[in-house]
Amino acid sequence: MDFSTKPANGQQSVERPIELRPEPANDDTLTRSNNVSDIPFPALSKNVTRRKRRSDRVDKQALETIRKIGSSITISGVGTVSNAHSSDTRTTTHPEEAIPSANDNRLPAWIHTGDRMKFNMAMRALEGRAHAFTINLGPERLKEALEHPDGFSRCLSRYMNRALERVLGRIPLYLFSVEMTGRGKIHVHGAIESTVDELARVEEALTKAAGAGWQKRRRGETQVYLQELNTADGWAEYSLRDGAKARRVITGKSVFIAKRLRPLAEATYLKAKKASGAAR
Repeated sequence: MDFSTKPANGQQSVERPIELRPEPANDDTLTRSNNVSDIPFPALSKNVTRRKRRSDRVDKQALETIRKIGSSITISGVGTVSNAHSSDTRTTTHPEEAIPSANDNRLPAWIHTGDRMKFNMAMRALEGRAHAFTINLGPERLKEALEHPDGFSRCLSRYMNRALERVLGRIPLYLFSVEMTGRGKIHVHGAIESTVDELARVEEALTKAAGAGWQKRRRGETQVYLQELNTADGWAEYSLRDGAKARRVITGKSVFIAKRLRPLAEATYLKAKKASGAAR
């Protein structure tokens, strides 16, 4: 399947195919993508809080419980979200079905879950109507995000919102995680609500947000890579794979979930929580 892509610098459009690759499996055999830029960073600090590790451990255990119940937990009944603008307007088909009771005891309350669980549930909420992405930032944008007083993720999200509004005329639902490999390569994985017809414009917007000056270092590498989001759970785990390393370098959170996507993530979790209670 070919999609038309537009260069971000306003030059004449060039037609090139985008090869859609299969989603990585949710296991330890995942290999590092070639679409990750090689930018060295100083040695990492070992200052990771015990609370963060404990929260992540609880999230992993809860996710294993959800997977045992079944991977078919969806957001059925939650309805649709109006995303024409950045306002928090949303419509729910059946409110009483959208947010199940939070009194089921098998899984922790949503408020007590950590970034891993919230990110995973938000990714599941987008499954079937989104594309996964990988972004390599240009050197100036990367430097700005690393030094931004509001944190790396907030800085990047503002550029993404601005670019999406200009190119698409709206800000779709999206989320992302900042990763840093052991060799010091920093990059972003995420997903964005989009149709196939919008894919070229989404790539254009994300390229603008990523900043100028990025240089290709290996064959097949691109600054922005998009593919269909087929397996939300697997892509969420892959996206968070090296997040702990990134948190030692960046300020603020290493994950970002759009404000209008968070209620859908919570509704997805509460459905899993309800199923967990019924499975006892």
